[in-house]
Amino acid sequence: MVEIARRDAPWHFGFHPKAVSLFHGWYRNVKPNLMANNTLKYKRLLPGERARMRTLWNPPVLWPFALLVALLVLSALPAVRLYRRHERSAAR
Repeated sequence: MVEIARRDAPWHFGFHPKAVSLFHGWYRNVKPNLMANNTLKYKRLLPGERARMRTLWNPPVLWPFALLVALLVLSALPAVRLYRRHERSAAR
């Protein structure tokens, strides 16, 4: 696909550059500018909206923790049984 674009329109991208930018809904006052890159002080964030969307997008995943606890308990069971058997046995 790139080769076809280079062959069919070699000068198009030089004379008509395209810039594509994607922004979140909580990111305001954004106007892309190819000449100036010092517009950070003019940007506006909506922290409440950002926090709401972050909790919506990133719910906590708890099953790996539960699996780890279950594996630890299952791996400790033989040691507990062996210890109890040793404590109950008669001294020699």
